Amino acid sequence: YSAVFAKKIYLNQRVGEEKLGGKTKEKAKNLLDENSKKFLESDIPLKYSPSGNEPKQYLIKPSGLGLQYDIDNTVEKLWSYGRNENMLLSFWQQLKSVFSKNQQNATYIINEDSLNQKISEIAEELDNPEKDFSLSYKQGKFVLTTERQEGERIDQNEIKSNLKSQISNLKLQIAHLR
Repeated sequence: YSAVFAKKIYLNQRVGEEKLGGKTKEKAKNLLDENSKKFLESDIPLKYSPSGNEPKQYLIKPSGLGLQYDIDNTVEKLWSYGRNENMLLSFWQQLKSVFSKNQQNATYIINEDSLNQKISEIAEELDNPEKDFSLSYKQGKFVLTTERQEGERIDQNEIKSNLKSQISNLKLQIAHLR
């Protein structure tokens, strides 16, 4: 098995939907480079569907997040699977690669401040903060002027996690905001 895959990535290695097992380093690099360019040229869709209201869609440009893929590092992670200094671990990974898939994430660099800012801008528009009671003093009495109202906020950490998952898997899909 090691001899057959001496110049190829072991079976069942994937980044997102791309099957890279059995490919040479150069072929894997070309495929990932092509997929990352497609991803970087696309917009990442976010959709908010409030109950009873018209859904809103937001598009985030990866270039606006300072997103850059490190294809060489990603290919090296794929290549090193089953090729460790520890012979027992290498044998285990090689055997495992025959029977089950190994999902690797693409290595990337992103401007966290830009990502947080984009998510905050969306949250600012969509969040409906809770309202507390308010009292006023009229004619010697305290009067309740508003009722307490529950608010609704989107989960910014969930959005960030969803976006990073799409980025690391080179896979665009609509992320639903909650």
